Amino acid sequence: ISMRLVRIFWTAALAAGLSLGQQTGGGLFDAIRKDDLGALKSLISAGAAVDARGPHGVTPLMLASAFGSPEAMRILIDAGADVNASNDFGSTALMWSVYDISRARMLLDHHADVNAATKAKETALLIAAAGADGEAVVRLLLSRGAAAGAVDGNSRNAFLAAALADNSGLVRLFLDRGADVNSADKAGDTALMGAAANGNAELTELLLQRGARVNAVSAAPAERVKNGIVNLGNFTPLLLAATYGPAKVVRLLLDAGADIHARDSRGATPLILSVTSQYQDPETVRLLLARGADPSLKMQTGETARDWAVKFRHPGVVALLGGGGAPPNIPVVFHEAREARAAAAAGLSIMEKTGSSF
Repeated sequence: ISMRLVRIFWTAALAAGLSLGQQTGGGLFDAIRKDDLGALKSLISAGAAVDARGPHGVTPLMLASAFGSPEAMRILIDAGADVNASNDFGSTALMWSVYDISRARMLLDHHADVNAATKAKETALLIAAAGADGEAVVRLLLSRGAAAGAVDGNSRNAFLAAALADNSGLVRLFLDRGADVNSADKAGDTALMGAAANGNAELTELLLQRGARVNAVSAAPAERVKNGIVNLGNFTPLLLAATYGPAKVVRLLLDAGADIHARDSRGATPLILSVTSQYQDPETVRLLLARGADPSLKMQTGETARDWAVKFRHPGVVALLGGGGAPPNIPVVFHEAREARAAAAAGLSIMEKTGSSF
């Protein structure tokens, strides 16, 4: 899954938790959310505690760092707010400010701990590196002593976070600072896997030039849900690239010696994965076949690449895999790609019916 969504989920989580702070944390929280600076100053002058705690230990300065104005932050800091206060999860105002370099700089100038870590071992640097446009803040944090080699609870370092977030500039920065190009997190994910999954040809080429292992394999399935372990794992960069392409990334990996017969935990090959979504690319399928991919290989479920292709009936792809249209009993599910807004609207309309509390 692309790490472009990290910032969206992070902000949504903040919004969900901090909206409660407005209701139960008193007038300071309300003034910050309304950006009523006059009321904020009056409350502080009247003796309101600048380090008052809302739900989950949120402080006014943390709220201001995430959703208030820089002016509100400055008022609180000048009034003695603790820049290193942390909430129940170990998060600090600096961690919540990394989307805005001016806010982060203000906190650092007032001695915010650049290497403070949450209970999940996240630091401000790790959070900033996971943002697709966090390069300026990352450089600032590093200049103020942030530990570039810090790892979170999943053994993911800032270099890996940047690669998974598809940030080529940050990846190059960390490589130039000595990052291990083949470092992996607990799931076995590497930077090259991130570049391949994101379809980033420039980053894929850079990592290969720096010695990234083209046939690295991620960990076996381990994520357990109610009905058992999710059967997703044992991915290679080529397996991840084959699903969405583009063909240029697939070609770079093949030219570097990627195993075209690699299989994931379900027994899927790169060729099979190249036809298991509605975004099938005939160029990618043609390339894999030309390099020796075997269309007769089966997954654990007994399905071949052609079986998957005929479910979607992408124009031109079925013919590449052996001819004919889809059998009459197989529904056609291929759809042309839609704009993000239309796709989101369609998905939300389905999700709204899944539960009364959605």
